[in-house]
Amino acid sequence: MLPDPRALELSGELTLSATAPGHLPPEASQVDSGGLDAEAPDLAGAGLRRWLRSWGGGRMTSALRREQILDVAVRLAVAKGFPYVTLDRVCREAKVPRPEVTAQFGDLAGLISALVDREANTAMSLLLQGIAELPASADLVEAEVSIVRAMLDAAARAPDSWRLLLAPAYGDPPELHHRAAAGRSLAREHLRKILVDRLPADFADPHLTAHMHQLAGEELVRLHLGDPEQYPVERILRQVAALAGSLLPS
Repeated sequence: MLPDPRALELSGELTLSATAPGHLPPEASQVDSGGLDAEAPDLAGAGLRRWLRSWGGGRMTSALRREQILDVAVRLAVAKGFPYVTLDRVCREAKVPRPEVTAQFGDLAGLISALVDREANTAMSLLLQGIAELPASADLVEAEVSIVRAMLDAAARAPDSWRLLLAPAYGDPPELHHRAAAGRSLAREHLRKILVDRLPADFADPHLTAHMHQLAGEELVRLHLGDPEQYPVERILRQVAALAGSLLPS
């Protein structure tokens, strides 16, 4: 919901959609095995990294190491906030030497910028996948439910990305706030295009309606991420369907 605004125009740059939420790009699967010709087990995330360390003296490709460092930085930002993310903490948590982090990102600002880029692109690419599945024949109720379901599905696949981007806080990096604002603007335009042809012909203000639906959708995602037992997907979608149905002529 909170994307890089270039995402639609430069969709070819979105390389993370098939790998979220683990964020491992295709080249990360190319393991420097130190000459050992072994077949990797079907592992992911921490399991994959443990297997990698068991071969070739623990060497990883540069791309995989980069993703590992970013994963650690994201966890720190979600748990404690961006002010808590420092190069020393990231190095300690990722168990990598500082020169390797600076070789990848330059400095803390470079690390934070790469983090924001990755999480924004991940959130947007997953959301676009869900919205793209909306059939042209869908009526207003089906469209509303599909949009919210796409948001919830995207948040379920990359919860930390959405937690960071839905609610930038005071002290967070300026680029995060800029991405949030740009993403909301782009999302509203998508919503307006989806809703305008499905609202009643005399409906007062489709543009303002898109604003309201976007804000409501974001709040529903926050509720679900914060307490999925109290706000399960089924409960949310049932209420969305009821509200959308109330907009139709009786």
